[in-house]
Amino acid sequence: MPDDLNSHLPPAPGTESPLAGVVSFLRTLRKHWSIVVACVVLSFGATMIYSKSVRRIYQSSSMIEMNSRAPQFLDNASSSSFDVSALFIDPMEFYQTQYKIITSTPVLKAAAERVSLQTDYNYFGLTQPPEQPISAEQATAALAANVTVEPVKGSRLANIKVSDFDPKRAKRLCDAVVGAYLDQNLEAGVNSSADAVAWLAGQIDHIKTDLDQDENALYDFKQKNELPSISINDSSNMLRLEMQEYDTVLTHTRTRKAELLARRSQLAEVTADNPDAEPSSELLANPTLQSLRAQYRTAFQQKEALEAEGKGENHPLMKEAVQRVASSKAALLTEVANVEAAVVRDLAVIEKQEQAEAAMFNASRRAAVDLNMKEIEFHRLDRSREQNEKLYGLLLGRMKEADLARMMRANNLRVVEAATLPGAPIYPKVSLNIAL
Repeated sequence: MPDDLNSHLPPAPGTESPLAGVVSFLRTLRKHWSIVVACVVLSFGATMIYSKSVRRIYQSSSMIEMNSRAPQFLDNASSSSFDVSALFIDPMEFYQTQYKIITSTPVLKAAAERVSLQTDYNYFGLTQPPEQPISAEQATAALAANVTVEPVKGSRLANIKVSDFDPKRAKRLCDAVVGAYLDQNLEAGVNSSADAVAWLAGQIDHIKTDLDQDENALYDFKQKNELPSISINDSSNMLRLEMQEYDTVLTHTRTRKAELLARRSQLAEVTADNPDAEPSSELLANPTLQSLRAQYRTAFQQKEALEAEGKGENHPLMKEAVQRVASSKAALLTEVANVEAAVVRDLAVIEKQEQAEAAMFNASRRAAVDLNMKEIEFHRLDRSREQNEKLYGLLLGRMKEADLARMMRANNLRVVEAATLPGAPIYPKVSLNIAL
């Protein structure tokens, strides 16, 4: 008896079998299998009825590529050079801006007008025209609720998706949104280029006026200061060469003057007491002086010889010798005086020549200094003219580029995949609902 009673008691903790729970669940399932089957059939049927009754939604998608800059077709240095403005463009900020522009009111309004959405009453769930016409704002708001933008991660691509109950209309609306976005982006680029052309044209007129004023000021300056038509640098070089030539000639003249002064000084040493002091250079250059000096020395030596023999002053030979010494000395001194007079005359000529050459050198130096001062002002005017000329050429080139870009209507957007007709609805998902 006690064993039978213990068999109906619950097992002690820790002594139950691991399969006890599974066995208990299977016993319950077998006992109530009809209820389980009924619940499954009921939920399956309800899901099927719900999935069949819910209106199907289709989605059409188009893939576009976005570039921060429009393609460049101008094959020149300015268009192929590095664009500094690209440094200040945040790519993420650019793409986020474009995603917002796609779903903006102007783009969706233009898309709605493309397909005449205001008169498509079926799109609004109407079977007949309403009492109040559907406004453009209402059509735009209705379209905005069905347009989404999904960027493709790690690329410049994005998918524009439009949902609708009609697959053909979904494709038509997707094409309209993409077309409106491309057209408005292109129009914005063209307007920007047109504004740039207008602004550059105004700047070019202003710079052209400044350039004309600089050229006239440069011409007036050259005419007022009597500058030659050749380059002022060439004029400065010519004056520099002229100064060098004058300096060389003046140095040579002064050297010649110093030589004449030395000759005059040496000739001044020849006196009646010292008639034999002629410099050797004068003797070599003047044969007459050399001959007279030789005669004087011969007469003087003969006189000394008679004196050595003891001949007195009253001796006939002595008187004759003294007479020869006196006459040869007088002739020698006369010739020295003539040479010295010639040196003095040459010295007077060379001094006048020196004065004239020094005056020309000083005049050339003053002209060089004056030209140097004019050169500073000339270069200032010419530098201003050159800067305005370069700026004028740069702005003119930029205006031509902007005008060509406006005429080419280059777009920085490109359709990679056009919208396709959706084959299956995206909602409801019958298979997923049934599985759940």
